Amino acid sequence: MKKILLAFLLATLFYSCNDGPAVFNLTAKGFSKNATITISNAKTGEKLKVENIKGEQTFQVNLPKEGYAEIKIEDGNDFRPYWFYLKSGSYNLVIDAADNRTTYPFKKTPSSEGEDFIDFYAIKSRLNKPLTDSIMIAKRSVDAADKTNINERVDVLADLMERIETLNLTAIETFSKTHPNSPNTIFLLDQLGVTDLNSTRFGKIFNYLDEDVKNSKPGKKLFEQITRVNNTKPGNTFVGIAGETPDGKAFSKDILKKLNLVFVWTSYNNRCRTNNKSLTALYEKYKSQGVEFIGVSLDSKRNWWVNVIRDDKLTWPQFSDLKGAKSPNAKNIGNYNVPHFMILDKNGKILMSEDISVEILEEDIIKYLKQQS
Repeated sequence: MKKILLAFLLATLFYSCNDGPAVFNLTAKGFSKNATITISNAKTGEKLKVENIKGEQTFQVNLPKEGYAEIKIEDGNDFRPYWFYLKSGSYNLVIDAADNRTTYPFKKTPSSEGEDFIDFYAIKSRLNKPLTDSIMIAKRSVDAADKTNINERVDVLADLMERIETLNLTAIETFSKTHPNSPNTIFLLDQLGVTDLNSTRFGKIFNYLDEDVKNSKPGKKLFEQITRVNNTKPGNTFVGIAGETPDGKAFSKDILKKLNLVFVWTSYNNRCRTNNKSLTALYEKYKSQGVEFIGVSLDSKRNWWVNVIRDDKLTWPQFSDLKGAKSPNAKNIGNYNVPHFMILDKNGKILMSEDISVEILEEDIIKYLKQQS
C-alpha cells in the first residue's frame, strides 16, 4: 500500500510540473531528405528533439519544465537558428527552403512569450532583409573568389555581418518599446551579452521595460551586469573602493596622482604573486613621475593579506574589505577577474580597464602618462 501511495505522489508531482507534451505541427517545402530540425534547451544546450524534415509531419517534445529554447533547421550548409518559448501545447510551423533566413517558422504558439517572439522576428525581418540579401550575394562572391580578390570580398562580408549585429540590437530596442511587459527582451539581451561597446545601449533598452520585468530575477541579473560593465568602462568615473588599508584608512580620491594604476588581486593567487615582482620594479621606476599604484585585495583572511604585503614588499596603498568574492570591489572594479588592471587619470576618469598581462602593462603606463602631460 505504501509503494502504491508513493508512486501516486511521484506521479502527481511529475504532472504538476508537466501539463503534457509540446506538439509541433510542421509543414515544410523544398528541403532535402537529410534536412533536420533540432530543438534544444536555451540555458543548457541539451537537445530535446531531433527530427528529419519530411514535409507534413507532427512530433512532440516531452518537457518537465517550460522555458526558452532554440530551434535549428539544417539542410547541408543551410543553417537557420531561432529562439522560441517552449511549453505544453500546440505549435504550428511553416518552413520553405526557398525563403530567406529572416522568415520565422512559428505561426502559432501556446504562450504569450511565444506570440511575442513572432512579433520580434517580424521586426527583425523588416530591419534585416536588405542586409540579408546583400549578405547572400557577398557569400556567393566569396565562394567564387580567387587569390587576387579573396581578401577584399571577405572584408565586405565581414562588414555586412557586423552591421547585422547592430541591426539585431535595433530590433530588440524596437521590440522593447512596443512590448515593454515582455520578458523576452531580457532573454534576447542576455544572449548577446553585455560588453563595453553595447552597455550604454543595453541600459537604454532596459529602461523601456515595465517595472515588473525589470524587477524579475533575470531582470535584476541583467541590470547588475550592465551596472558592472559600466563601472569599469573607459570614459566613466571610478566608483571608489570599499574597505580600508591595513592601518584602517578608507579610500579617498585625494590619493590619486597624475596617473593611477588600480589592480585587483588576492594573496593566494599564484599569478598575482608572480605579478608582484614585476609591479614592484615598475612602481620604483614610475612613482617619481606622478604615477600611483593602488592595490585592491579580494582576500577574506586578514593575516594572509597583510603577510603578503609585507613579504612581497608592496609599498603602495592597499585596500580590502575582507569579503572575498562577495566584496563590491569584485564586480565594481575587477568585473570578477583576478588579476584585473585599471588606469585612472587624476580626476578618477577610467582610461583603461582590462585583464592584461603584466608584461605589457608598462606600454600602457607610458602611453597614458604621455597623454596626461
